[in-house]
Amino acid sequence: MLARIKKELRLLYSSKAQSNNGKRITYLDMVRGIAIFLVVVGHSGLIDFSKNIWLSTFHLPAFFLVSGILMQLKKEEEQPAGKILRHKIKSIMLPYIWFSIGSLGVDLVQILRGVFTWDMLKEHVIQTVTLQGYSVLWFLPVLLFAELFVYAILKLCRHFIKKKVIAVIVSVATVLLMAVGAFYGYHALANTGLTALWLAELRVLTKSVIAASLIGFGYLTGMLLQSIPKKDKKTKTGIVHWLSEFRIGGLLLGGCLFAINILVVPYIQLMDLNNVNIGNPLLYVGLGLTGGLGLLFICKSIPNVPLITFYGQNSLIVMCTHLNFYIMNTGMIIGRDVFVPLPGPDGLQFMVGSIVCTMLLEIPVILFIRMFLPFIIGQKYKVSNGADKKI
Repeated sequence: MLARIKKELRLLYSSKAQSNNGKRITYLDMVRGIAIFLVVVGHSGLIDFSKNIWLSTFHLPAFFLVSGILMQLKKEEEQPAGKILRHKIKSIMLPYIWFSIGSLGVDLVQILRGVFTWDMLKEHVIQTVTLQGYSVLWFLPVLLFAELFVYAILKLCRHFIKKKVIAVIVSVATVLLMAVGAFYGYHALANTGLTALWLAELRVLTKSVIAASLIGFGYLTGMLLQSIPKKDKKTKTGIVHWLSEFRIGGLLLGGCLFAINILVVPYIQLMDLNNVNIGNPLLYVGLGLTGGLGLLFICKSIPNVPLITFYGQNSLIVMCTHLNFYIMNTGMIIGRDVFVPLPGPDGLQFMVGSIVCTMLLEIPVILFIRMFLPFIIGQKYKVSNGADKKI
């Protein structure tokens, strides 16, 4: 037990432990770490509307882009469908089920406190069973369906088109066209009022196809990243080594892509994928690419920051717990009682204090789940030679 605790704690500060001997790509974890932090910031409601619009253009798309890159690195389309399905159910749907059960348990507590009603619990049960997802949990079924959809399209195109690059381009274009069709088709049906019974399920499928287009572009990005030749850093010295190590070009490219999203903020609305209120699907995907890739290039160009990587590797836990389990609510209470009395502008103190407290409270939650309830996130432990090992 002590060895397990020590191992999990090392993930907070050790880049070597986070990379798992080179088996993990830490800059992708950093992308997810920053993205989940921005999700928490957006959900806090403590930033002005224009900044929330900017965040909405890329913080969720960044997750889908990373998923696509990982699909390409694992060459998932070359693996049997049964194996892929089992893996994704274990890594995505099991957390959905367990966190949903936990969320409904919290609802029961709120009913006993007189805060919630039985009708509210009934509504949350229906949302859970129909895979709409209660609160932030909508993200997991959408991610599952989107990844499976991309897998199926890639598999089909690779069957008929032998040249991989062409097959992937055709797959991405196909998914993008289907995303546009799904978006406008959903809104056309929603306006007729004839599909009220199935509208929620249609919304889940529409979100999944839109997310799939971003995953497809992530897959294509993974191919492009792999095609870049690696540099031999052993021959680098002085300023040349410094430039190579921090990759100024990547920082500049990432900054320029970020600038695109900042410049368009005055001309767009809040992009709410959950409710399919994204204005224009092509614009949403385009800004998701510029912002998501901007974040990716920046993270790829700087040294690993262990705390950010830690949150990225555990972004699923943060996503599922910060609202449904009142972590953010507790953080805001601490921010109000501890930070507001300090000298300085009250609004800024409350905002920073609440968000910082929320992220700090997530650390013991993450460690507790990883050490004692790993089955919740699709992991398990086995005992070997008297020691616990994660598999």
